[in-house]
Amino acid sequence: MVGWPTRKQYVAAIQRAAATFREPSLQRAAFQTDLLGMPALSSGQTAIVFKADVDGKPQAVRVFTTETRGGQARYRALSQHLRSNTMPSIAAARWIDDALDVEDTTYPVVVMDWVDGASLSTAIEDRLDSPDRLESLAEQWCRQIADLRAARVAHGDLQHGNVLVDNDERLRFIDLDGVWIPGIADQPPGEFGHPNYQHPDRTSGVVWGEHIDWFSALVIYVSLRALAMDPSLWRYHNGDNLIFRDEDFRGAAPIWKDLRALGGEVADLGQLLAESCNADPLSPTDLDAVLRAGTAPTATKDDASGSGYTTTTGDVWWNTSAGAGTTATPGPRPEPPRRPSGHASTPDPPRRPTGTGAPRQRATKPKEQVRAEWGDVGPHTPPPPPQQPRGPGGGGSAPGPSGPTIGGVTMTPTQWETVEAYAGGLSIDEIAAARGLSARTIKGHLRHVCRLAQVPSLNDLPAWLATHGVPITPAVNHRRVDPPRGGRSVPPPSPASGQAPANAPQPPGPPDPAVDNGGPAWAARAAGGSAAAALGIALGGGGLALIAAALVLTAIFVGIWLLAD
Repeated sequence: MVGWPTRKQYVAAIQRAAATFREPSLQRAAFQTDLLGMPALSSGQTAIVFKADVDGKPQAVRVFTTETRGGQARYRALSQHLRSNTMPSIAAARWIDDALDVEDTTYPVVVMDWVDGASLSTAIEDRLDSPDRLESLAEQWCRQIADLRAARVAHGDLQHGNVLVDNDERLRFIDLDGVWIPGIADQPPGEFGHPNYQHPDRTSGVVWGEHIDWFSALVIYVSLRALAMDPSLWRYHNGDNLIFRDEDFRGAAPIWKDLRALGGEVADLGQLLAESCNADPLSPTDLDAVLRAGTAPTATKDDASGSGYTTTTGDVWWNTSAGAGTTATPGPRPEPPRRPSGHASTPDPPRRPTGTGAPRQRATKPKEQVRAEWGDVGPHTPPPPPQQPRGPGGGGSAPGPSGPTIGGVTMTPTQWETVEAYAGGLSIDEIAAARGLSARTIKGHLRHVCRLAQVPSLNDLPAWLATHGVPITPAVNHRRVDPPRGGRSVPPPSPASGQAPANAPQPPGPPDPAVDNGGPAWAARAAGGSAAAALGIALGGGGLALIAAALVLTAIFVGIWLLAD
């Protein structure tokens, strides 16, 4: 097989677990299925997760769609590190090499404890009407991030899908493919975090180290505090973020104006995040230090501080050719260093030896200048560099959505799963139940795709998908999702004015002497059937056909009672 398996290939392998897994416990495992009887799954940027009962214990089985460079060494080092640094917030995980056969090729899997709970985005959505609970999550977030720092663990990809809120309202961290711990400080991962949470300068493996979580932790903290004050900011949520997007970190955007309008501490936090977009992503700091200081970090990129960071040799856009202690305006931002796609054997970029050479001051604009230029509403950063397409190997490729492009609309894997299920005839409630999300989140995914495709409403989405080659289950074309402005959901109009819909109940014919003999039973049945038919015509049939059916049954029981009498 060329590259890594697709979701379809993994699903086919999971369906034959006893034959395709080499790990005995997984051969015996019972994998959870969805409403269609297929293995239930959720997709991320680089992995797919299946839920299984493994020897009586619920486990998450993660398989990869791209190369996970150094994954085996990373998970083993993490397990060893956590033996002496207890972290209840991190779900226990183990790497199994050569675990699953997919079309004559063997691939690794990661098995980790299943956490019963909701993703951070779903948990936030369920608490939008409870500001106190959102504030409580924000406070707990600060404590958990401080615990990670104390244990010398950096997650590397803090985002809504990798943070769960369990049934006891505790935050839990999962999916540690990009984790930093001292034992692997010189082994950067092949992925660099979700772009809607990462610093705009984090475009390659050289931006990695012990303090790499400070920016994404700040993004999540500001989001929680802002939503606690103004839940309407959730309108910026698109199913693949909280309220910020990658492009918001690169220039002026409406979200910054909305945060400023809130005033008080939340406005100050918004300004802090905006200024942090100009800071050095390698700053040796953390969330607590940034919040206490109230200003964005201004550290240099030199490694003499002992932070353990590495960087490329030569100047990059935030460095200057001036000596220590001087600043200069940076020139145009060049394209970031590229790594050939594909393999774990790809050598790391050269790194500057620690503690050598004169420290070089990062050229940043003063806070006052940023505020003067941007009206105190957004970050001031150079335009984004051109991103590389993500290759099968994943090493050095820029992070980003990996879902399909349909009709010019590029969807994230999460959005595509929702659209695909909707096109397959499932209702919003059925999709929500199958994926463990709220109906509001599922509808948000679909409406976001509608906005991108310029489709007027969800009712028009199936037709748009069909015109672009997506198979549609016929029933989905007749399901009305968005009610009309009157507020009541109604079926499609009848073929002609005053004419009953095809599914409306019909009145019975004349009495059959062999059956009814013109007696009270037929009279009751005729009266009930006629009333039901009339009600069906008057109300338009559809969902109200149940009422008509109930009337028919009532009339039949009345007829039986009259006969018995």
